[in-house]
Amino acid sequence: MSLIARRDDSGRELSPSCSYLIKGHVPKARAWSLILTDQQGRLIATDLGRSGFTSAEVVRDEENNLTIRVAREVRSGNWLAVDGQTPFVLVLKLYDTITRSNLSALEPADLPVIQRESCI
Repeated sequence: MSLIARRDDSGRELSPSCSYLIKGHVPKARAWSLILTDQQGRLIATDLGRSGFTSAEVVRDEENNLTIRVAREVRSGNWLAVDGQTPFVLVLKLYDTITRSNLSALEPADLPVIQRESCI
């Protein structure tokens, strides 16, 4: 199952000139990935060669919450680079999830929030 975010939690379009904080929980699934794509769904190439995180590699806090930053500038922790020019979309892919059989049961609290931090 793929969940696509084109806007932050305030309803503003995701902009490559802004930095974002993605935090919270991911719906129950055997595995998941969070990737950056362009508007057509193609992975965004970065200088670091990383366009996403998987459930196996993301660092979490002691309560099993994730925090991922999306920004042009280097950030500590889980960081995804954007180039400041290519519009992007966030895609959360859930693998082997029970959510697929009951999508209507998915609540906003079950998903990570996307908060805009600052813009250039």
